Order: sequence, then structure tokens, then C-alpha cells
Amino acid sequence: MNGPSSNATILVVDDQPANLQILAEILQNQYDVRIAINGEKALQIAQQNNKPDLILLDVKMPGLDGYQVLAELRRDEKTCHIPVIFVTAQHDVDNETRALAAGAVDFISKPINPQVVCARVNTHLTLRQREIAFQQLNTELENRIKERTRQVETLNTALQERATQAETANAAKSLFLGNMSHELRTPLMAVIGFTDLLQRQIDEPAVLHKLSRIRKAAGNLSSTINQILDFTQIESGNTAQVTIDFNLAAMLHKINDTIEELAVAKTLAYAYDVDSAIPANLNGDRVKLEQVLLNLASNAVKFTRHGAVSLRASLIEATGEEVKIRFEIQDTGIGIDQSLLEHIFVPFEQVDNTLTRQYGGLGLGLSINRKLIEMMGGEMGVESESGKGSTFWIVITLKRSQTQPAVASRIPPLQSLQTNKARPRILLVDDDFINQELLKFLLNEAGLQCDSANDGEEAVGMVKNTDYDLVLMDIQMPIMDGLAATRAIRLLPERRLTPVIGVSANAFAEDKDRCFEAGMNAFLAKPVAPEVLYSELAKWLIKNDR
Repeated sequence: MNGPSSNATILVVDDQPANLQILAEILQNQYDVRIAINGEKALQIAQQNNKPDLILLDVKMPGLDGYQVLAELRRDEKTCHIPVIFVTAQHDVDNETRALAAGAVDFISKPINPQVVCARVNTHLTLRQREIAFQQLNTELENRIKERTRQVETLNTALQERATQAETANAAKSLFLGNMSHELRTPLMAVIGFTDLLQRQIDEPAVLHKLSRIRKAAGNLSSTINQILDFTQIESGNTAQVTIDFNLAAMLHKINDTIEELAVAKTLAYAYDVDSAIPANLNGDRVKLEQVLLNLASNAVKFTRHGAVSLRASLIEATGEEVKIRFEIQDTGIGIDQSLLEHIFVPFEQVDNTLTRQYGGLGLGLSINRKLIEMMGGEMGVESESGKGSTFWIVITLKRSQTQPAVASRIPPLQSLQTNKARPRILLVDDDFINQELLKFLLNEAGLQCDSANDGEEAVGMVKNTDYDLVLMDIQMPIMDGLAATRAIRLLPERRLTPVIGVSANAFAEDKDRCFEAGMNAFLAKPVAPEVLYSELAKWLIKNDR
């Protein structure tokens, strides 16, 4: 750097107008000169956004003298770095020493010598600019060092994680994937929810088309997260079997609605057939069975370009309490070579890596499906021929239902809520303001009154003062989490029966168990589809549906 910038700003401070004029005339050809007639004015100018690059400061002035002005400048972090040169007639050694000790960078004696002023100003501006440049360089070097350190730390962490995974591979993998699923579910709920809202509010075809693309992509991401979560639960041994009474035809009808829509979109024929000898009402893990059948049927459509997809259920054997059923999902798709069949149920593997690029997928679905079926005491296999199609089969034993499953209302849950004249009042508890906004939209759309709380402590206080018909409770929140808040609510005599529905991105079986142990009545995993939310709300708010 050869010299100071020509647009540098110099502040000249002196109570004598003649001195101000002399210094201004000396410097104004090279610099932007500002003047102050006293110390107070000088401090005002120094505090402005366009701060001076250097100050020429008289020592002896009425009001604030030069030393007091300098002390104020040095106390303020915004002005403490501005170089100050004292200009005074008091040019003895003691005064020079005092000035330098106070923080001045130089001392110019009166009467003023123009050459000395220019030289000193030029020197200290140059030094200041070099100091700034060195500070910037130092900051840049520090940032580079921090970044390099971060990279090294990241690399070391990755190496340590790999070493740990080598020793406890399944446990470490399950923990990582579980955390990842949790972090993705919360924002994904907002993406899916607001997209659904917009699809119901907008009529323009071009916009609806784009929204449908967003919704489909979000659905695919949600499916991927669910697969990862399922896999981690299975690997960690935390997947519990939940048996309930259910109607087989109703379950298959729900699957058919989804698969038929997918098949029609690809101009594929779709058919399903249920053996009339199978009892209508059964008992078993309906959720897992439906999940597996839906996944296998979706895969059949995905890997079939032309032809047909079918779902069949046939009775193998029936005893007094149990029935053995064979489900088959058949397609006319790409098929699988006989030599590769043994690999398709291995986690993270696909029979051909080119299929991942062409059709997508993690290579987890079939592995999860088989493990879920085996957990239910069943078997799963495949018969296939490359280029001609595949038949995936499941053989599972279910119990006969000892009770008649409740018949679902034909009125859609949303409509039931909207026509409910009681207009129930809901307390929504969530620390995520985006999800809070989304849920408020959904609740208002259903004609429900809604108050909101940002944490569990606030929620408990509101429940004490208001008789809410239902509480939607997030689990992971600051100050007081949803579990502690629910326990506190259950200790309130008049609120022990208030329905509390947990809504959380933590969707492991043990998370659900903790919710029920805390006193919650139901649990919804994020992202919550609007129809699922409305269905659960209707169960607790519509008296006839309980």
C-alpha cells in the first residue's frame, strides 16, 4: 500500500476558527475535511455512520478538553480505533508523554507547519489502512484455519464414527437413521400440509399441476423416511406387534384405492380378488400387514410398464380360531433373473444398480417387508422370470375376530367436524411456529375453535383456566415437554378426562409407549396427513363416533 486513500475523512477539532481554517486549507485538497468547534460536537460527528478515518484534536478547549474527548472516544467500541493526533501549543515533553499515554497516536505542535501536518496525517492514515488490511488478512487466515480445522474435525469425526460403526454397526446405524428421520419429519409436515391446503384453495390448472408435483415429491420423501425409520426399529428390536380386530375387505379396499389410481396413471390394468371363504373379520397386526401389501403392490406398478397388476387373497386353511391366508401380488413387469433372487431381500441392495437410477428407491423395502411378515409369524417369497414379471407371495396366519369391528361412519371426518354445531375448543401446543400455523389452518378449516401454546408450561396454565374439549400436544419442546405437561394436566381433578393427542416427529414404538404412559389418549406421527388428523379428532369430538 503506497499511501492513504484520497477520499479519507479527517475530523479537525479546535475552538479557534482561525486554526480550523488553516488546517482545513492544508488538508482539503487531499481529504474530505470535517470541522468541530468543540469537544461535544466532535463526539457527535465521530458517532455518525460515516465515521472519520483520523482526528486532529486540540487539547485546550472550553467544555470538554482534548483529553476528555479522547477518553470518551476510547471508551466507545465504535470509535476506539480511530487514530487521534493532538494539535496544541503545549508542546513540552510532559504534555507529549501524557498525550501518548492517553491514547493519541501523535503530537503536532502549534504554530502549525503545513508540511509537518501533511506528513503526520499521511503517515498515520497509511498505518491505519495497513492495520485494517492486516486485520482483514488475519481474519481471513483465522477463518481459513477454522474452516480447515472444521474439515479436519469433520474428517476425524467421520473416521471415529466409522470405527465405532465397525464395532457396533447395527446400533450406530439405527441411532443415526432414527435421529435423521426425526429431523426430517417436522419440516416435511409443513411441506405436505401447506401443499394440501393450497390444492384445496386453488383452481388454476397450471398451479395445481405444480402443486401436485410438490405433493408427490414430498410423499416420496415421506415414504423414504418411513422406510428408514422402520428399518432402524427392526434392527434395534424395538418393533412391537400390535394386534387389533379389523375387517379384511375394508383394509384391501383402502389399498385398492391407492393402487388403482397408480395403475390408471400408467394405463395398466388392475384387478383384485378375495376368496369368499376367508372370514370377513380378523385379528392381527393390521397396520403392518397393510403396509407390506401396499408396498408390494406399489412396487408392482412401479416396475411394470405395460400389462397388468393384480392382488389376490386365498384361504389355505381354517381352524376354529385361526385362518391361514395366502396373498399374491402379480405383475407383468421387468421381472428378476433367477440368479439374483437371493439378493432382493438383503438390506440396501437392489438386483441391478441401474434400477436405482431408473426407478429410485433405497433397496430397503423388500427387506423391511419380509422382516415384518416374519415378525407376525408368516412367510414371504417371490417367483419371477426376467422380462415376464414377478409374483410376490405372503402366507400368514391370522386369528378370527371375537368381536364385530366398528363400522366406520360414511360421512368424511372433515365434514363431520364442520357440521358439528358444538364448535369444540382445541388447545394446540407446539414450539414450531410453522407447524403451529399449519395446524391452526387445518383446525379452523374443520370449524374448530383453536388456542395455541408454545411450550408445555404455558399449556398447563391455559388448561387450568379453560375447559378445552381436546389438547393437541407436541412432545419435544423447551421449558416443559409434552410428556411432563400431560402428566401435570392429569393431576388437575377437573381435567383428568380431557382428551390429549400426542403429535410428534418421534415415531418409534417406545416413543408412543411413553406418550400413553404419560396419560395421552392417542398418538399421531409427523408428518400428519389432514385426513388422518381429522379422523382422529372426529373420534374424540363427535359424540356418536366414540
